[in-house]
Amino acid sequence: MRLVQWEVILFTGALILLWSNMIQIPVSAQQCIPLTCIDIIFGRTDDKKQYPVLQYKTAFVWVLLAGLVSITGLVRAIVKVNDKKGYGFLLGLTGVIALLMLQVSLNNFYKNIAVQYTWAYWLMLASFSLAGTISFLKRQNQNNNTIQATNNGNKPLNINIITTLAKTGKRKKSPTPRNDEK
Repeated sequence: MRLVQWEVILFTGALILLWSNMIQIPVSAQQCIPLTCIDIIFGRTDDKKQYPVLQYKTAFVWVLLAGLVSITGLVRAIVKVNDKKGYGFLLGLTGVIALLMLQVSLNNFYKNIAVQYTWAYWLMLASFSLAGTISFLKRQNQNNNTIQATNNGNKPLNINIITTLAKTGKRKKSPTPRNDEK
């Protein structure tokens, strides 16, 4: 499979994982509230009760950013944008940062409760990191091909000669006199 198809698969997987149970917040010893990213974005749960995480705006921002990154990365990969500036890598990195900041903010919000992150959270984190890595490697491969095409495989030799005359404007006296100095 080509790398572009892997990006499509990974960003599609991240988008699908928005609807799976990513976070479980224990409310008692026997009961946990499973939340999806869509629940956090729209502020709803299955039992129609309002929970504090649904009013927590920082979690909303990070989940919304992760969702927008997955949609943007999917569209970018489907359209097969020539990625000379590394936007695919930046989208993957942004998705990873958004999910990690979601984890940090929820852990700070629930200081006395151990928030549980399910397999879907970790799979989405891996999906973003792999998509960004593949995009970065694809860009590096394009850059290497461009260098080889322009230089015919030969790298240019750059020689920088710095003399004392250029630095100071004075000629340094050599230990042996030259013909013009006699």
